[in-house]
Amino acid sequence: MAWVSILIGKRIGLSGRMFIKEQWSAESLKGLVRLMRFATLFTLSVEGIGALLLSFRLIPLYGIKKGVAFSVFHSISAFCNAGFDLFGDSLVSFQGDYYVTLIIAGLIILGGLGFIVYVDLWHFPEKRRLRGQSKLVITTTAILLVAGTFLFYFFEATNVDTIAALPVPQKILASFFQSTTFRTAGFNSIDMGKMRDATVFFSFLLMFIGGSPGSTAGGLKTTTFAIVMSSAFATLKGQDDTVLFKRRVEEETVRKAFSLFVIAIALVFAVAAFIVAFEKGVFQFMDILFETISAFATVGVSRGITGSLSSYSKLALSFTMYIGRIGPTTFAMGLFHDEHKKKYRYAEGKYIVG
Repeated sequence: MAWVSILIGKRIGLSGRMFIKEQWSAESLKGLVRLMRFATLFTLSVEGIGALLLSFRLIPLYGIKKGVAFSVFHSISAFCNAGFDLFGDSLVSFQGDYYVTLIIAGLIILGGLGFIVYVDLWHFPEKRRLRGQSKLVITTTAILLVAGTFLFYFFEATNVDTIAALPVPQKILASFFQSTTFRTAGFNSIDMGKMRDATVFFSFLLMFIGGSPGSTAGGLKTTTFAIVMSSAFATLKGQDDTVLFKRRVEEETVRKAFSLFVIAIALVFAVAAFIVAFEKGVFQFMDILFETISAFATVGVSRGITGSLSSYSKLALSFTMYIGRIGPTTFAMGLFHDEHKKKYRYAEGKYIVG
């Protein structure tokens, strides 16, 4: 509705702005309409450039009409981290194609950084600095991409069912693409059902973290994960504050990050346990957990068991996708938050942890 209001020139009220702020993970209500206009133009521009670049390869393969349609569709699908494809095998047939693979990967990464980061980068030439949010998003994303590429290559380089037969440069390409697409994109250039268990295990983490706040990606979010890890290390070092880029993170933000982390883990394992109970040993637990995390982070990748699950399990996964997209904390607060509840504090109690 907010998009429609902007298009027809209608003023957006306070409640609408509050909704936009929550959905886009904006810091304040100021400049939300400008942010949405910028996001619209940025999205159309990136998807248009992506479609144009893809068309140079897809038109010669499929003809003008089909090639243009495929280029536009996959550019939008990649930038929006949707993962839908028209090729029939995702990007398996383009596994060694540097041009197509890197364009799709680039669109996925751009879609997962978040529009607030793009606004910050847009104003960087005049301000000559980036906000802590942008630094954290870019740094965490880069670390996850590099670490994911290395681990995928390390575990799968000798797997004859995935990338062992490829030349080393194409192995690195496939590893980089899978590291990128595990972060809620949903494409794949290998047979997901033939990955080694070690690869499946570390893919849980990549999918669970997902993209960044205010982006087209789902998952826990990069900043949430980074704050939780930083806070944990600060505690281990005996520090009172969580510090990132020489700035202290607000205690409320740290509490919210831990709440999101705990609720997300609880949701994933609860749904996985529910599916295990209903499927009665038909599928391996690793495959069920993979499907559940993929649903929570709205990744869309599968180990090939989704179609064989019972109706109850499919409903559970659909519910998980819904919660993962709107955010577990938002859903929980909608159920349990009471605006009229009296605000008071209990006397402090002492507890031992660790």
